[in-house]
Amino acid sequence: MSETFYFRPDMPNKKSVWEFFLSAFKTLVSSGGCQVDVKPYKKHKTDQQRKYAHACICRIASNVGDNPQHLKIRIKEGLGLIEKIWSNGKEITVEISTEKLNREQYGIFIDEIIRIGIATDTNLPQPRNYGMEIESY
Repeated sequence: MSETFYFRPDMPNKKSVWEFFLSAFKTLVSSGGCQVDVKPYKKHKTDQQRKYAHACICRIASNVGDNPQHLKIRIKEGLGLIEKIWSNGKEITVEISTEKLNREQYGIFIDEIIRIGIATDTNLPQPRNYGMEIESY
């Protein structure tokens, strides 16, 4: 059985979480047969990136009369984040979650959203409203 626990520096009640971790760790080690890997927590993308992308997608979808989820899927398809595979004689569509993208990849996702916003003459929100700085769009 494998479980992953993430301890971030910004977690509330860090001390109690850390004390719980140490207690659980001592219990596991004393029972034997376990392996513990300690790695730094790395956030895949910033909250600002996620909020900005969502706001832009919603604004574009509203401007062109589309569903935001459908628009997001089409954007992902254009970036190769939608795969079609065959299983038991049927074609299955596999959508790669944007949650799996790292910051750089998510930046490319945002760049594509901005490109679509410009192409559809959509007035996009300012990135600085979401704590982001983008050079130009």
